[in-house]
Amino acid sequence: MFSVTVMRLLTSVRISTRFAFGFGDFLVVHDAKLVELAGITMQEVVDSAQRVAAITSDITMASNEQNGGIEQVKPRCDRNRQPDPTNAVRVKQSAAAAQTMQDQAA
Repeated sequence: MFSVTVMRLLTSVRISTRFAFGFGDFLVVHDAKLVELAGITMQEVVDSAQRVAAITSDITMASNEQNGGIEQVKPRCDRNRQPDPTNAVRVKQSAAAAQTMQDQAA
């Protein structure tokens, strides 16, 4: 009976040992998987940050180009706002010619 008990005890020890090693392997694999997933997630964060930086850079370039275009157009707009003495003379001449024609027609 003692030998049967010892045999059962040894069998239980072997099973427990296998379970312990198996569980340890499970933990190692599980932890490795978590580390791998964390690495993937971090890479996704880095990729997203790089995309945001690229978009921000594109917006900055477009804004600078737009400002440059505005600076080129602004002087022309300012010139158009200033009265042109030549146009004023032509308007007076046209008005006088129209008056003369109206006087001749009457």
